[in-house]
Amino acid sequence: MNNYKVMDNFLPEDVFKNLSDLILTPGTFPFFYSNEIADGDDPGIYFIHNLFADCFPISPYYEAVMNPLIEHMGINTLHRSKVNAYLRTEKIVEHGRHVDVEGIPMNVAVFYVNSNNGFTRIDENNVVSSVANRLLLLDGSVVHNSTTCTDQDLRVSININFL
Repeated sequence: MNNYKVMDNFLPEDVFKNLSDLILTPGTFPFFYSNEIADGDDPGIYFIHNLFADCFPISPYYEAVMNPLIEHMGINTLHRSKVNAYLRTEKIVEHGRHVDVEGIPMNVAVFYVNSNNGFTRIDENNVVSSVANRLLLLDGSVVHNSTTCTDQDLRVSININFL
């Protein structure tokens, strides 16, 4: 894979609607508080829902969220996946620059669940806007960062690390 690739309208519309309704409808999908964004030095809070880690599904929502994505991505070996929800802020806040997994050749996918004015920064000149049903694929060695948004209550994405 090159540095990064963006694919719009990644899932069929009906599949995407089921997935986004599950995650975005208040009271249907649990999020958990985290006070570390990207790494321990990055101030701020966000909410997460871990789906897969340490070679196993760890959420009862794993199949409903990940099966459509895995099927359309053709993933053979999943390393980790989680749903991220960043709260709206008065001004866009950029989080710490990082790679998702240190020391292991890995691919990264970011699937955007809702459209907002937040983004993923690849480098100084390249940002990928948060557009619903968009998939960003990155080489795992690419340093990147997430942001908050100012125009929606939440910026929601699914982070996937795979071989």
